[in-house]
Amino acid sequence: MKGKGIITFADGAKYEGEMKDNKKHGKGTYTHADGKKYVGEFRNDMKNGNGKLTSANGDEYTGNFKDELFDGKGAFVYIDGAHYKGEYKNNLFHGKGAMKFPDGSTYNGEWEAGTYHGKGEYISPDGKKYKGQFSRGKFLD
Repeated sequence: MKGKGIITFADGAKYEGEMKDNKKHGKGTYTHADGKKYVGEFRNDMKNGNGKLTSANGDEYTGNFKDELFDGKGAFVYIDGAHYKGEYKNNLFHGKGAMKFPDGSTYNGEWEAGTYHGKGEYISPDGKKYKGQFSRGKFLD
């Protein structure tokens, strides 16, 4: 199939959008059976390119996908008030990014595999600043 179409899957998931060779390819909307919804670009039957993924609980990621995973630049807004804007690799914060936590603390700097790693600045809820080098989530004096 080529062009636009609608596919309803056995588990209740649904795809509506562009297709190529019977695969999701181009712009489309995929609603997962659990209520999670993706609106964006597909290539070779997978989320690839820019898109927006909203989880069933309301958490929301907007940015780049590579083979179903957050990869490249993006922003994640959590329902608890936390938000991250920056770079991702394999679904994890990786590269430069800024995070604001529900308690008001912030981290702005380098990330590796989902944790503070490299140069950055952490400001605690009480305003205390830690600026410099971080290793695996810990501040190095």
